[in-house]
Amino acid sequence: MNLRQKTISGAKWSAIATIVIIGLGLIQMTVLARIIDNHQFGLLTVSLVIIALADTISDFGIANSIIQRKTIGHLELTTLYWLNVGLGIVVFAVVFWLSDAIAHVLHNPDLAPLIKTLSLAFIVIPHGQQFRALMQKELEFNKIGMIETTSVLAGFTFTVISAHYWPLALTAILGYLVNSAVRTLLFGYFGRKIYRPGLHFSLASVSTNLRFGAWLTADSIVNYINTNLSTLVLARILGAGVAGGYNLAYNVAVVPPMKLNPIITRVLFPAFAKIQDDTEKLRVNFYKLLSVVGIINFSRAAGTDGSGEQFCAVSVWREVEQHYPDPAIAVCGGAAALGRQPDWFAADGESARGYQL
Repeated sequence: MNLRQKTISGAKWSAIATIVIIGLGLIQMTVLARIIDNHQFGLLTVSLVIIALADTISDFGIANSIIQRKTIGHLELTTLYWLNVGLGIVVFAVVFWLSDAIAHVLHNPDLAPLIKTLSLAFIVIPHGQQFRALMQKELEFNKIGMIETTSVLAGFTFTVISAHYWPLALTAILGYLVNSAVRTLLFGYFGRKIYRPGLHFSLASVSTNLRFGAWLTADSIVNYINTNLSTLVLARILGAGVAGGYNLAYNVAVVPPMKLNPIITRVLFPAFAKIQDDTEKLRVNFYKLLSVVGIINFSRAAGTDGSGEQFCAVSVWREVEQHYPDPAIAVCGGAAALGRQPDWFAADGESARGYQL
């Protein structure tokens, strides 16, 4: 298959996997909102928001730096693998150690054990990140789609079944760990057929990757603050219950564009990286991408008005109705999400652009 055929095939598999994952996520949120009480649901959403920052830092843009490079040697890959694992261990230790302080700052002492449990994921996840990046680099989205769908389904099944017996936030967090473990095992199994990390380490050999990753990480942190600061402020001032209601409404109104965009962007980023030397071709295709994603996002955001009340009724959570965004705000939020894709600006190696914008 040529690059165009691989890209179309990749978009198809990415679309199928993303739609299934979004669907399972919405069903899981709705089920948990019905089963567990407001406080527990709020604790869950706040702990996931906190852990998202640690997740951003632990990857450090290494996966995208591998995809962006046209050629990359075994020494560089091995160094990046162990660097990823080391960063994961450091992030785990820091998050575990700071969990009590974070819970105290947010006036929610029940958060501490949840954050400590979630931090275990950072020991597991790095072992699969590089294999996923290599598959994405080669546009093997059929394998990626099957692996991610299987792992999400495993976590979803564990969470929904266990929540019926133990209606606590901890069940969803354990489900997330199941998801992470299954995903890492499957990426490791299939990825080792492509490449096996050795016992080598040379920091100097990956200096370009680290500079590239640093800018992407800085952009992701800015994006994280823009997206999640309101949830943390609400948790501190009004409590976890209100923060959970707001976050649930926000996830329905604004997050879908962030999940739908990768159907196109995660496929086209490696494709763009392969034509990074042809500036004119890259520019034309970039604007085509911007137009297509814009049409999809505005259409989806405009439809939020018609589904908002129905979702509140299905979730049987009265607080959601109080915090569900006005339709106009939802459209603006969806439109704003369009521009927060740092990968778009990094295909030619200039990862600083997204941060500067």
